[in-house]
Parts: sequence; C-alpha cells; structure tokens
Amino acid sequence: MRKDEVLWVAVIANTFFWFLGALLLLNIVLYATDILHVDEAHSSYLLAALSLGIGVGSFLAGYASGRKIGDGHDPAGPDGNRTDDRSASTPH
Repeated sequence: MRKDEVLWVAVIANTFFWFLGALLLLNIVLYATDILHVDEAHSSYLLAALSLGIGVGSFLAGYASGRKIGDGHDPAGPDGNRTDDRSASTPH
C-alpha cells in the first residue's frame, strides 16, 4: 500500500477524518452539557446535526466531483473550514 502514493495519502486522510470525527463526538457532548446546559436527550440533536452534515457534505462532494475520483485538491474545502473555525471561535 505504501508503494501507491495516492492510496497511501487517501488512507492517511481517511484516518485523520475519523480522528476528527471521534474528537468532535466527545467534545459535542461536553459542549452541550457544560456550556449550553442541556440534557443528554437534547445534546443528541447536535450529534444528529453533525452526522447529517457529514453525510450531506459527502454526497455533495461526490456530486460536485462528477462521480470521478481524483488525486487533486479542492481549495474550497479548507477555506470553508477556516471560515467556520474563525466564526465559531469569535465571541458573540
């Protein structure tokens, strides 16, 4: 697998994606209970929103790529992540 560079990068990216998902899962529950002061039943809505966002985003990425798998990078994804991170980290 390491001989195929594209496959190796895909495996590393997938592993990192699952790491971030697990980290978000833990933090969303803590954020909902400690910061938002909601019970566990209502914190599940945040988890559902996260899951739906990942699913819809994956579907739209597949649709936008024309169902073709490539090894190119899309600069819009990281730019959107940076914008979301900045807006979420600024106090309102």
